[in-house]
Amino acid sequence: HILLRQNKASNTDNQEVTADAQKLLDDLMAKLDNLKPKETADGCFDLVHAGHINAIRQGHAICGDDLVVAVISDKAVEAVKGPTVLKIEEDENSLISEGAPNVVVVDKYYVDEELLDEQKCDFYVHGDDPVLDADGNNTVDLLTSKNRF
Repeated sequence: HILLRQNKASNTDNQEVTADAQKLLDDLMAKLDNLKPKETADGCFDLVHAGHINAIRQGHAICGDDLVVAVISDKAVEAVKGPTVLKIEEDENSLISEGAPNVVVVDKYYVDEELLDEQKCDFYVHGDDPVLDADGNNTVDLLTSKNRF
């Protein structure tokens, strides 16, 4: 917060001080907005539950509307986990109705740097469950080594 004390200068001087202070405040707020991270959280989100909603809520608390929620396509889920219960459109609609700010459908089972860059995201966030590909490889090792997880 910036507090200004006005002295008994002329009205013109006060307007100049106020305009200068407003410009300073606007510049500061723009810089702070640029410091806010943009993150991607992903998941199958098949049968959205309280854990999914909590993860989105926590990501939204950090990133605001810059949180990107990547919903893994049915095809990618089936290749790793098997058939889905709901179709991707239903999962997507559930997330939107629960307040997810930016929902995108991805055709990969895991998040990589290409997806982060494509979505202009700084970091990938995920719960404490392992993120493994179809071959059992930990898919976040590379992102961890680059400080993006």
